[in-house]
Amino acid sequence: MITFLQSKKIQVYIIAILCVIININTISNQYALDDEMVIKKNMFVQKGFAGIPEILSNDAYRSYFNYEGADNTNLYGGRFRPLSIVSFAIEQNLFGDVLGTQYLEEIEKLKNMEQTANNSIDIETQRAIVKKLDNDIETQTLKLAPIRHILQIAYYTLCCLLLYWFIGLALPNNKSLPFVAALLFAVHPIHTEVVANLKSRDEIFSLSFILLTCIFYIKFFQHNKSKFAWLAILSYILAFLSKEYAFTLFFLLPLYHFLTYKSSFFTIIKSNWFLGFALTTILLLGIRFIITNGTKTEITDVLNAPYLYAQANEVLPSKIVTWLKYLQLLFFPVHLSCDYSYNTFPYVSFTNTVVIASLVIWLCIVVYTVYAIIKKKFIAFALASFLLFFLLINNLFFEVGATMGERLIFHSSAAFCGIIAWVITKFLYYNTSKVIKSSVLVFTGVIVVISGYKTWLRNTDWKNNFTLFTNDVQNNVESAMLNSNVGSQYFSQALLPYDGKVMTTQDSITVKPLLETSLRYSAKAIRIYPRHVNSHINIALTYWYLNQFDSAVAHWKIASQLFNGRNQTLVKHANLLLNKGLSFGNQKNYTDAIRMMESASMIDPYNPFIWNNLGGAYFMNGNFKLAIIAFSKALQLNPNLQDARNGLNTANYQLSLKKPVTGN
Repeated sequence: MITFLQSKKIQVYIIAILCVIININTISNQYALDDEMVIKKNMFVQKGFAGIPEILSNDAYRSYFNYEGADNTNLYGGRFRPLSIVSFAIEQNLFGDVLGTQYLEEIEKLKNMEQTANNSIDIETQRAIVKKLDNDIETQTLKLAPIRHILQIAYYTLCCLLLYWFIGLALPNNKSLPFVAALLFAVHPIHTEVVANLKSRDEIFSLSFILLTCIFYIKFFQHNKSKFAWLAILSYILAFLSKEYAFTLFFLLPLYHFLTYKSSFFTIIKSNWFLGFALTTILLLGIRFIITNGTKTEITDVLNAPYLYAQANEVLPSKIVTWLKYLQLLFFPVHLSCDYSYNTFPYVSFTNTVVIASLVIWLCIVVYTVYAIIKKKFIAFALASFLLFFLLINNLFFEVGATMGERLIFHSSAAFCGIIAWVITKFLYYNTSKVIKSSVLVFTGVIVVISGYKTWLRNTDWKNNFTLFTNDVQNNVESAMLNSNVGSQYFSQALLPYDGKVMTTQDSITVKPLLETSLRYSAKAIRIYPRHVNSHINIALTYWYLNQFDSAVAHWKIASQLFNGRNQTLVKHANLLLNKGLSFGNQKNYTDAIRMMESASMIDPYNPFIWNNLGGAYFMNGNFKLAIIAFSKALQLNPNLQDARNGLNTANYQLSLKKPVTGN
């Protein structure tokens, strides 16, 4: 290698500077993909320091699903990875406003008022307060985006340097390997999701603390000082609190000891350091089990259970196809995507040639890994790390709720880059030809430059949801999720400028093409996956603004039947129908008023004011029996609703007289 590059200080500077340069354009990014799940719509985060105890004692997505009104997390086995979410809460407290507690209080007040208030004016006033708070939280969250992205780059840079440090400690006689491995890892385009998507901070924290655990254990093995063992245990705990990948260390550290010190596995598992490590693992698994309830949630949504519709003979081969896709993205990260969910990969059987090719390649990797372990070759550690991390995300033994994801291969990619660097440095070491050595160095440099440039370009796609989804759907046209998300984004682009404002005729003409584009993508998402709730909601709202009310209502009804819980978006949309019904009622058009309010009651059957107004519309239309049912329902939901009680008494009286009234 070039002489000046042999300096460790120079190597560290190059890695750090390169990490910053290729990712610095993410600072101007906003939020994308799952960021809102763990930040904007996570009230534990919005509470700042006060929310940390709740973050540490709940499933990672509990607050988000509470916000959305869902009954469960719809994810296999739950998610316990609080450390990155704690970091978001700290940032919120240090750099922004903490409105989470106030928001939850106002939401609770709104729920109580829906059950106890005696008029709808107070409810609407409270809804306005909640909406303002929600907008304030969104504004504050967006304001903090640059700070969070700067910190994300810093964390990623530290992670790359920890990889460099670990390899340097593990292989002290090879000065080139740590640098080449860390360099390849730093610029790999598949890492754009991890760096640009703030939610993926859990991946960075996890790998960083795993590497730190390994570093401290190596120092403990080398110096036999207990402080390093305690630091290793602490790092391991933090790794486990970051993400479940830390469990692999239960196998990897004994393997390291076996390969380095040639000790037998029996001797290793009897040692004090391993006993302490094992007890810590049991404790952490127990905590996770308690917090996530230790149960496997029944999943009925193919977007979270991608093989739900596969035949028995299609499940495993369909998974194996994605394994080859992972390898392809590691070697050739060309067409990247934020989503690979249903129906990106059609179900296949074992007769498919891609399945066979994938099986052969992966079996070769496994066989060589076993051979390297038996022969006690240190490359076995990198190969085993690659396989163990991959085993946690390939759906073979553990369902991850997705077919695949670029962020999921992050840990394995560290081992992958180490293996590639090992091949490169071995080639340089065993070849005496200066021409060949120069060619290899130039080739490696070209890879670094091209990869860095690709990373820089890909980062811009992650600016926000619109840029991300509209770009990725071009490469992944059969993803139900991406088509739905694109539809939603076009709808937002169309209506966002007119939020709370009345559109002119010219505005409607401008908006219509965007709404039609939204409808086209959302309709495709429904064709791919007919049970997609968000697509039905988006189609309904699009039809509503296109003045196709019956089509809108049809999709709202489907969405309400599919959603598990009281969907807060549907609650808002039910009020649109209610207001439209009231408008018809003011025109004495009670037939259409009833049509709108009946639809509203189906979408949000828990709103007493919808039932009260529906009862009024029935009454004015002369249908006292249905009016009595509607008023009674309103009173069941809110016994204090005096209008409903008066309406019920009057309807009963009119029914007893059998004297219909008109609306005149």
